[in-house]
Amino acid sequence: MKVAKRVFLFMFAVFLQLFVTLESCKTLKNTKLFIMASSRPSATLNTRVNQYAQLESLGNRVVASMTGNVNFTTPSPTLVSITTQVALVTAAIAAWGPVGNRGSHSDILNLRDQCTILRNLLLAEGQYVTSTAGIAAGNDYTAMATIIGTSGFGVKNSPLPQGLLNPPQNLHQMFSSFISIFTPKLGWKKPIGLTSPNNAKSYQILRSLTNDITAAVVIGTSTKCSFIDLTAAHATIYYYFVIGVNTAGPGNPSNVCQVNTPA
Repeated sequence: MKVAKRVFLFMFAVFLQLFVTLESCKTLKNTKLFIMASSRPSATLNTRVNQYAQLESLGNRVVASMTGNVNFTTPSPTLVSITTQVALVTAAIAAWGPVGNRGSHSDILNLRDQCTILRNLLLAEGQYVTSTAGIAAGNDYTAMATIIGTSGFGVKNSPLPQGLLNPPQNLHQMFSSFISIFTPKLGWKKPIGLTSPNNAKSYQILRSLTNDITAAVVIGTSTKCSFIDLTAAHATIYYYFVIGVNTAGPGNPSNVCQVNTPA
């Protein structure tokens, strides 16, 4: 009995020591993880806060530029709503504080939420600006860029004088399981030598019963590099051409694409 008791006490002591050791290791591990998380550089967060400050600056610039601007008489969203939201972002940046004296976790979450609201307002305002400038300038991209420039927003790709477009490249027939074999679908690549990605305003699609561009007639237009001919007849040989159009007018024709529709 005494031997059994001693064995029990010995096993209990070993178990207790093992438990204490495991708990110590667990605490040490958690402590290390906490220290690592706390000492990790916050470059990403600081970069994000700088981006928030740039968003605040953009909001102020847009409001200042569009106030009384004759090009944009009915801003949507209103400039008042943007001004109000910019003020909330400014307050949130101040609450987060400077480097070395940052605020709480809830402060950065509030800053993120306020900036998301401001970003959505500015995106909507940018759409209004682009649409309004497009209506005012028509196909004149230079005038459109000038009008947009008065809003406080920038133009990502400034248009340059283009002249007549070069031929669209690689006009060919496309096949798809979603389109009937009796319906020709065409695809092509943009003309080479574009001075701006948007210099090709649209494309004219021409069709002829002979391989002669002078006999071809325009059967439709497309703003993309593809077209589906829904008017093609069965058992017919067609010859297609594509011409890019910009402010200078229709450009040079593409290569010919022959399509034989089945009977």
